[in-house]
Amino acid sequence: MDADAAALGRRAFWLTIAALAWGAGLVVAAFVIPVYSGETASAPSGVVHGLPGQTLVQVNGPHVLFVIGAPLVIAALVWGALHEKCSRGRAAGGYLAWTLIAILFAGCVLGILSVGVFMAPAAVLLACAAAITPRRLSV
Repeated sequence: MDADAAALGRRAFWLTIAALAWGAGLVVAAFVIPVYSGETASAPSGVVHGLPGQTLVQVNGPHVLFVIGAPLVIAALVWGALHEKCSRGRAAGGYLAWTLIAILFAGCVLGILSVGVFMAPAAVLLACAAAITPRRLSV
């Protein structure tokens, strides 16, 4: 592999790591960031009591992690597929990576009014990584 291909491979690796980090951040955010607004109530004495907002997991239950965790799982699978393409020269790795990325993009479009917009950066990062990953030629 020449120097240009190696540099592209490193860039693709870091783009994939960024997608993994984004996916992991989504999972953490589902537990800690309140996305549903809290309520406020005022007492007759004039004191206002505020209830904290709730997270995705608190409102929707742990099964929401199947949706929120999809970018993390897909990023890990794409990383493995691109590794096969880059290190072993297997074209099937590239095809698998693009198929998984297309599935993630479809999920982003279907969920655009809810969580799809938050999953889109992972899909874009993975698409960029797949586009620049060099294929190792047979030795």
